[in-house]
Formats: sequence, structure tokens, C-alpha cells
Amino acid sequence: MVSGVETIHHSRLFLGVDAYDPQMHLRPVAVLSKMQELGTGQCEILGYGESWMEAEGIFWVMVRMQLELSPYYGVGFCQGETWSKGARGAVWRRDYYLSTTDNKVIARGIAIWALLDRNSRLVLRPDRFPRDFPVETNRNAMEKVPVKLAWEEELPILSQYKVSYRDLDSNGHAHNGRYAEWICEAVPRILLREKCITSLQIDFRQEALEGDCVVIAGKPFADDPDRWQLEARVKEKPCFLAELRF
Repeated sequence: MVSGVETIHHSRLFLGVDAYDPQMHLRPVAVLSKMQELGTGQCEILGYGESWMEAEGIFWVMVRMQLELSPYYGVGFCQGETWSKGARGAVWRRDYYLSTTDNKVIARGIAIWALLDRNSRLVLRPDRFPRDFPVETNRNAMEKVPVKLAWEEELPILSQYKVSYRDLDSNGHAHNGRYAEWICEAVPRILLREKCITSLQIDFRQEALEGDCVVIAGKPFADDPDRWQLEARVKEKPCFLAELRF
């Protein structure tokens, strides 16, 4: 643990009209974007931002994330907080919390990250990261850490999407925020018109590259029509699994 450094990073964020859908429901991709802005901001302040990591030949990839969203609408500034929970095994955990200026929760989340070699794309051990994170041990954004998803049955195809230039980030693959958008595009539109998304978990299994065809399948659980199980495949291999709740 790094001494003399604040473990929780605070930042003022702005939620614009593009953070909401036509029903004034908060978009998961908007929350995911703000959370990653928070994490990147803390890393930049600590001296291991994107430029430093590029020089080191390493980059972060999200392995798993879970968001919980409140039925909130408000264009304007909000408060953002993030903190690292440290490494366990081959991955790191980071927590996120968004709230209104009067401390009402907007969203919260947990993301599990892995460190990759920029050239080989292989996962690196935590001790290959040459600096220490300040770790917050006393606070959790959510009570439970998301566990690995696994669907036992074949799911019906909902949509297909070809990865294009606009989907890519500086790591050369589809940005993780695009996965959240593909999920929302795949489910029946009537659900998004009539209901509010309350949570989303995505398990990322492989990269989606420019030109790849992402085939998204899914259906609601038999005992809960407001809970959806989804899977995406690229070249017949799992790209991601997701659970969406309304």
C-alpha cells in the first residue's frame, strides 16, 4: 500500500443529455464511460497514466464489470469517486461510485482488470506492474463482487454487428463501452421504452477487432422476464457473456 497518498479519488463529472435515452433513463454506457474517466484520472495524477503505460508496453483490459443504476435523471454536475481494492491472483479490482451533489446515489460499480503486454496481448502477473497502487481496504461500492457468468443452454440470436472504425479504441480493439451499447441494441426496444435498466454485468472473453462480426444471442430467464441472459460470439468463440436486469 502506498503511504501518504489518498486512496479514494474524487472528481466532479458532468452528465449531459447524451447520458440518457429518450425515456430519460440513464444509459449504461454513459455510466461506464464516467467510471473509466475516474479511474484514468486517478492514474494520471499518480503518474502512471496512458502515456506512461504505452512507454512501458502494457495496457489494461476489463475482464468483468457490474453496474447498478438508480432511476435518476438530471443534466448537470455530479460527484464521482473511485478506489483500487488491490490485486488478487492475476487481476485487479476497482470500485466506482457516482452521486448527486446532495449525496444521493446515481450509480455504483465494480470492475475487474487484467494487465496485458501490448505486443504479445498476453496477461501479465500483477508483480509485472512496476508501481504500487494506493489501496482502499475499508470501503466497498457494492456488497458482492460479481462472479463469473455461465449459461448452460443455447440462446436464440437477437442481432449481428460488424465492428467498424468507430468502435475501436487506442488499444486496437472494440472499446468495452461498445459492448454495453450492443447489448442495449439487441434487446427488444419495448423493454427500453417501458422499463429502466437497474443492473448490467458483462464478462469479457475475447477482443473484438475491426471487421469482426459479433453475433449476439439472448433471452429472459423463465422465472424472471426482467432478467436477461446474453452471449456474443466472434468466429464461433465467446466474445462476452452478460446479465441485464430491468
